[in-house]
Amino acid sequence: MTNIEDTAEDRREDQPVILAVGEMSGWGGASDGLPLDSAITFIEFRELSAELLDRLGPDIILSPLLCSSFDCMDLAQVLDGFGFRGRYRAMSAQVPQPELIRREVHACCPRLDFDLVNVDVARKVTLN
Repeated sequence: MTNIEDTAEDRREDQPVILAVGEMSGWGGASDGLPLDSAITFIEFRELSAELLDRLGPDIILSPLLCSSFDCMDLAQVLDGFGFRGRYRAMSAQVPQPELIRREVHACCPRLDFDLVNVDVARKVTLN
């Protein structure tokens, strides 16, 4: 993980920068499966600012589709308002009609590169 005070200049050129926005209690273990050579910064929704985006220069922003303090539409609108034009991915277990969510976000924030990521919430099984 990266300290929030780190800047884009402090990272290796080949190291992707991931900004994970959510409720800190909900991110426990969520970094499983993320690239080990990435710089991951976890923040709460209320901590997001244009200055933070400029300082970190994230390659991708991840969040839950829905949590108690915000949903993907809230975050998409904030990112769009800040002029963010990078990739934003909302993570969720399988939803019945994901295209409806994509269409709604794209209609509201057409310049944002938004998509959903289906996260398998099945329990991991070990063989020993």
